[in-house]
Amino acid sequence: MEAGSLHLEETLRDIRKLPPDSLDARFTTTIPEERIPTTYIQQRVNAADRATVQRACLLAWAVTGRTQVPRESQLRVLLAIYHGIDCLFYAGTGSGKTAYCTTSAIRRSGKWLCLFDNLTVEAIAGYSS
Repeated sequence: MEAGSLHLEETLRDIRKLPPDSLDARFTTTIPEERIPTTYIQQRVNAADRATVQRACLLAWAVTGRTQVPRESQLRVLLAIYHGIDCLFYAGTGSGKTAYCTTSAIRRSGKWLCLFDNLTVEAIAGYSS
């Protein structure tokens, strides 16, 4: 295993194991404020789900080489799947459905997750006509 991958694996393991009382400090000191979906987290995420959202942001930040965090729509789907709610996530190409949602879906089994984009809908419509 290369040194870079080993370092990433260690970082991801550390993030997954962070206790909730340390998570907030790590979150606010690691990810630049302008990259954090602050309004969504402050206004729409309850205290119980805040740790899940912060952990997801930290994991995405690490995996993308410190360039990206999940979008609000991705976090909404993540929380729905986390709570075992079936999801229909309709969004355009390039909106980030596959990267985040399939990762979330892998963690939860027994629930449906349907991902559609405009190209898929057009292909289905063309196929059925």
